[in-house]
Amino acid sequence: MIEHKIDDIRIYNTSKIFDNIKKEEIGDIVAEWVVDNLEKDLVTEIFEKNYEGFSNTDKKIILVRTNDRLSASRRQRFYAVKTATDEYLKENKNLNVIGFTRFRLQNYKEYLKNTIDDTIEKYLVEKEYKEFINLIKEYLVYQDSFINILNVFTERNKYVYMDEKGEDITARLEDTFIVDDNLSESDKLLTILILCNPKKINWHNPNKGENKDLIKTVISIFGGRVKFHKNCEPFAVFDSNRLDNL
Repeated sequence: MIEHKIDDIRIYNTSKIFDNIKKEEIGDIVAEWVVDNLEKDLVTEIFEKNYEGFSNTDKKIILVRTNDRLSASRRQRFYAVKTATDEYLKENKNLNVIGFTRFRLQNYKEYLKNTIDDTIEKYLVEKEYKEFINLIKEYLVYQDSFINILNVFTERNKYVYMDEKGEDITARLEDTFIVDDNLSESDKLLTILILCNPKKINWHNPNKGENKDLIKTVISIFGGRVKFHKNCEPFAVFDSNRLDNL
């Protein structure tokens, strides 16, 4: 055990970071030490205590993403620990930093757990999405193409479909493939594309009204078969900067 005495306050279980500091600086130093030195271990401990059924790979990804997210909100947690430390030292002359962190910083630890919860939720959604995409891609390998080339246009928040000759085939495709008229336009588009399984998809003039997640999903499923065109010229849309500027 490492012990430091600052004025009349004794500090235990820390490194020598307490050398040559003033009493009024203790809260800042403790907060910095907890956030920078104990937090990753606390995150791992909370994860292992509260979550089961994850593979080692899943665990590593979740912990890395959790710590990355926490690094972006360090200031908030720093002041939470500092405030709790200052309040504690108003009534106590001994501070065991390890024990203080584990048993007195419940709100801080709850914040860490909530961050893990949110990270896990997003990770599972992402994982399910990837599994869904892979299932669709496997399905399309064995699915015949209903049409060779499909042109997709956006008109008044609806999608219009034309064949390679420029003939409007929207009504025919919707009558053939759309069972539920209550589907959103995005879901209709995905349904038509998947069931038609075109050999080539030309998406014309995507704009700010387009659903960026929909565009990413279409690209994830069809890859190089989908081409985007603006003013009749092809352009690479699967770039985060391009998508943000649609």
